[in-house]
Amino acid sequence: SNLSLSWRYRRFGTRINVNRTGDYINAFTATGSGRNQYTLQRTVVNWGCAYQLRPALSFSVDVGNIFNEAQTFYRGVTDNISEVRIPGVTVTIGVSGRF
Repeated sequence: SNLSLSWRYRRFGTRINVNRTGDYINAFTATGSGRNQYTLQRTVVNWGCAYQLRPALSFSVDVGNIFNEAQTFYRGVTDNISEVRIPGVTVTIGVSGRF
């Protein structure tokens, strides 16, 4: 599921995006269900804001994966963790102009 909220007031704007993914199978093995690889559910939250200095110039800041949500894989049962990926938080600063 996805949720996106945005708000704009005069020269300032902000937004928040939330993505929730439930458990799902990502690698099927015909030899038995104990070897199937699944991905645990996770919720990723992204936030951004922008300020328009003048009609042709604006600045923005975006923060991805604010809570540093890990991606976890397991085989067969949830206690059998096979891999954990911690992608980290990303911060992007931008300048946009029309000339």
